[in-house]
Amino acid sequence: MCQFIESIKLKDAKVFHLEWHQKRVNESFKTFFPNSPILILDDLIQDIPTDGFYKIRIVYDDQQHTVEFQKYFPKQIQSFELIEVDFDYNFKFENRQKINQLKETSSADEVIFTKNNNILDSSYSNLAFYDGKKWFTPSSYLLNGTTRQRLIAENKLIETTITKNDLNKYEKVSFINALNDLNENCLEL
Repeated sequence: MCQFIESIKLKDAKVFHLEWHQKRVNESFKTFFPNSPILILDDLIQDIPTDGFYKIRIVYDDQQHTVEFQKYFPKQIQSFELIEVDFDYNFKFENRQKINQLKETSSADEVIFTKNNNILDSSYSNLAFYDGKKWFTPSSYLLNGTTRQRLIAENKLIETTITKNDLNKYEKVSFINALNDLNENCLEL
């Protein structure tokens, strides 16, 4: 049976953007467990730490779930390598074996996946590129992450095709996910 994962930001007793994570859980249940009651994240997150920065890690399927609070330290990225992939990752599965194996083949701090010359995601995040005026995100991706969706809805990100050859048009890349918002974890290009 496949299991799914949610990683949710918790900082100083505040849970961030839970509604976006719940939306993704709802989609996973509708697709994989249509006859089961949907897991309600708000009911699971109890006895939270009141001080510090944490990742709430929820692993679930239709029968069981686990909730962990892990201290969070943002990745320090100084280099990346482009790696071509031939697979999809449309849901946030706990099994990330292919992604992890490809990441391990690189000596760079991070990998950015490409498919058919198009930029997708890094091994742990969606991407946003800054051209000096505006932020853009690739219209191609492995996972349509919650932060990516939220930033597009808030008109902070513009979705566009970004190819390997387009990277020189941008000043920096921001690695965005539930724990790293826009312009928080960046690398100059």
